Amino acid sequence: MIDRLKIMQVSDLHYLSKKLYDKGPMFQKTMDLGDGKVMHYMEELTDALVDQVLQEKPDALFLCGDLSYNGELLSHEDLASKLSVIKNAGIKVLVTTGNHDLYNRRAALFKGDNYYQIPTVYSEQFRRIYGDFGYGEACMSDRNSLSYVCEVKPGVFVIVLDANGKEKNCYLSDDTICWVEDCLKKIRKKNGLVISMSHQNLFTHTILSENFEMKGSKKLLSIYRNYGVRLNLCGHIHMQRLKDAEGFCEVSIGSISVFPHNYGLITID
Repeated sequence: MIDRLKIMQVSDLHYLSKKLYDKGPMFQKTMDLGDGKVMHYMEELTDALVDQVLQEKPDALFLCGDLSYNGELLSHEDLASKLSVIKNAGIKVLVTTGNHDLYNRRAALFKGDNYYQIPTVYSEQFRRIYGDFGYGEACMSDRNSLSYVCEVKPGVFVIVLDANGKEKNCYLSDDTICWVEDCLKKIRKKNGLVISMSHQNLFTHTILSENFEMKGSKKLLSIYRNYGVRLNLCGHIHMQRLKDAEGFCEVSIGSISVFPHNYGLITID
């Protein structure tokens, strides 16, 4: 039997450091051609999210990828500083990568009528920056990706999947799938409960998201079902959707940076 567990699920924040834009013509033009993210109020939105987490008091905050706007090193570093407020309040924070977060050539500073390419983040930098938010307390880590396992409460394990890399996005390699199965074998011996977390979806949720499904997901789902894993929390499609198939449930949460700024609350007892 496990203790009651309250999870707050957030995805697709797309945080852009306030040091990287001036709300000038180029920034305005880029945002006008975007997909509804309220980037003009990103600082206020992110601070409001931190306040909301402190008010909800979950046991853990799951940030399901696309933490940054376009993988800017400075955005990741500034966001990690904000997340420290949550961690210092005694709330666990687990992060995973999104397709915008790593090796992104579109990382830019917006100034006046122009934009300028700036440093992006690679895998080991991501692991270092977010060391306090999952990676530093992982009980198992994949050497082929940024996937890891964290025990959020005694007997409750979260498999955090990374399907994003330098060469491919939305792709879970066979090596990582084998690593997941090895982790599940070890957790089974402890009679633990397992929850899965990813950025990309394991299912196609709508006809509008047919190309958003993680490659390798069918093989992974077969393994999950064999080991009694029943839930995956994700984002990516900027829609709030729930899909239940053969006893496995996937909850995709909408983008926190797009109105109405949805987040999810999940209680397991």
